[in-house]
Amino acid sequence: MLEALLEVGVVGRRLLAGYHRSIAALARAGVDVIVEEVMISADEWEDWRQALGDVDVRWIAVRCDTEIVERRESQRRDRYPGLARGTSSVVHLYATYDLEVDSSRSSPEEMAQEIVAAMDR
Repeated sequence: MLEALLEVGVVGRRLLAGYHRSIAALARAGVDVIVEEVMISADEWEDWRQALGDVDVRWIAVRCDTEIVERRESQRRDRYPGLARGTSSVVHLYATYDLEVDSSRSSPEEMAQEIVAAMDR
């Protein structure tokens, strides 16, 4: 399991906590915020939930078949080989979602339309 291989140190946890709270502060100030996040631990999920406690949040899972995300990863120059496969087993393990979309079956435009439609409901 990837979580056992990665450990965020004290400074890293402080940085993530500050990041989560800065996003929450923007939302509380009336800024509409979209965050793309890869959470690999229960602690990260819980910290997001604490930071955003009173904020109206929609949690949306963007899923993708591992083979497809690996192909996309290999085409990009800013990814470490194996990162997609390594995180795929834990990225959705701890979160609870309001909506799930699948980028292996839908275009970005189709997913955006699905998300907007769900927000309107």
